Amino acid sequence: MYAGEATFRKSGTEARPVVWRGVSGGGSVIDGGGGSRAVTAGNLRHVIFEDLTVRNANWGFVAHQSSYLTLRRCTFTRVLSGFTSTQPPSMHHVIVDCVFEGPSTWPRTKGIEDTEAVQVIGEGHVVAYNRIRGFGDAISIFRAPGHACDFYNNEISECTDDGIEMDYGGVNTRCFRNRLTNCFQALSVQPLYGGPCYLYRNVMYNVGLEVLKMHNEPSGFLFLHNTSVKAGMPVILYSGAATRNSLFRNNLFVGSGGNYALETTSRMIDCDWDYNGYGGGPWKSFAKWNGTVYPTFEGFRKNAPIEKHAVLVDATRVFASGVLPPTDVRTQFKPDVNDLRLNAGSDAVDTGQVLPNINDGFKGKAPDLGAYELGDPLPHYGPRPAAK
Repeated sequence: MYAGEATFRKSGTEARPVVWRGVSGGGSVIDGGGGSRAVTAGNLRHVIFEDLTVRNANWGFVAHQSSYLTLRRCTFTRVLSGFTSTQPPSMHHVIVDCVFEGPSTWPRTKGIEDTEAVQVIGEGHVVAYNRIRGFGDAISIFRAPGHACDFYNNEISECTDDGIEMDYGGVNTRCFRNRLTNCFQALSVQPLYGGPCYLYRNVMYNVGLEVLKMHNEPSGFLFLHNTSVKAGMPVILYSGAATRNSLFRNNLFVGSGGNYALETTSRMIDCDWDYNGYGGGPWKSFAKWNGTVYPTFEGFRKNAPIEKHAVLVDATRVFASGVLPPTDVRTQFKPDVNDLRLNAGSDAVDTGQVLPNINDGFKGKAPDLGAYELGDPLPHYGPRPAAK
């Protein structure tokens, strides 16, 4: 065990990176001793950290002004922030197969907590196959710029603010195949600067409020083939700022009732929503869009400027696992409850729109709604087994 703050100063090259490799299984420990930082790795290039346990500090791993860092099979515990690289230049970090355990607990009782598992700035970052629990935010882009970042196949739970923040993203950012359970807000795009930002095939169970947080005038995002199940209204957007240039297709939103199935207080400008499924109810009225209330689902499809091909699904039989919407958001569910694969008899099957390069290879007459095509296995979420 290394006690106190560890500072790394030596860079490598693309051909000859510096590698710091611990004992397999995280037996090599850097213990910050309850201080400010456990690891400082600033202004480095081409360094790999493997099989390390970083613990007991406010900031686990601080890598300001570094680029081309790889963290693989590392464990972060007893930290307020896990990996932080928020001062440019910062490019091409790869964080995979790691475990981040924070101090936040479910249900949310303290409001917004300043705890982050992974926070990056710059471009070209990959955050994938990690297990993250117990933070305010799991993964975040910290201020602009945030270009060409990919966040995928992460298992995320117990986040008291946002699960994944694509906020401040610029060009070609992607959030896909993540599973989120017990998160106050699931995904966030507040704001975006033109995009495109792609959010697709994410699954979300027990979301506290908004499935997608569209505050602060976001523009330029595509929300495709996502599945969300939550207590209360399936889709809510509470914001006074306009939302622009969004595309919603083939999503599945299931709730347990409330005023509406879909309510937005934000003015929606050049936003194209269609072929999405809604389930749950009962609702006092079906939808409120751009200030207009649509009392019934049929009237909404006929008269609203969106959702001409929307589908109404039965929440009691839409999922093969039989999982139902939670009745109390304060309940902490295990992530394996979050199995949102479709039931063969559901109205969500074969009712989506063909989207080239997104749902190629669909089965049946048309793509299915939500994150999973009927019959497909669950993706692998969280750390993968180490190669032998």
